[in-house]
Amino acid sequence: MDLNKFGPILKFAIDLERRAAEFYEAAAAVGPSPELKQSARASRQWLSRLEVMRRELVNEMLLEPIAGFEQPPLPDLEVRGADCERIRKQREQLSQVRSQFYATASVKIAPVAPSVSRAFRRMAGDT
Repeated sequence: MDLNKFGPILKFAIDLERRAAEFYEAAAAVGPSPELKQSARASRQWLSRLEVMRRELVNEMLLEPIAGFEQPPLPDLEVRGADCERIRKQREQLSQVRSQFYATASVKIAPVAPSVSRAFRRMAGDT
């Protein structure tokens, strides 16, 4: 899917954080870990911030074109029946996808939405 406008990029980011939070919560239920619980909380916090950004900014930025940005493939995030090693690998894959997406998105949307670009740079470092 082509992420060629601010609205679709923000929608994808929201979906990505929702998916990440759900994965971390499910993984923490399978193998309780303070690190997984913290990751779930962090994703939920970013999700809330992204939803605020969408409410405040998407109407202004919806039509600004953004070229050359494709939706990254998402890893399989099935926790049910997975052992700790599989969950660890899924977590690494998710972290890599999130970090790359936010790093690229921050550059692509900088001319359109500098404040969101800064938030995305922080998110790229937090994943």
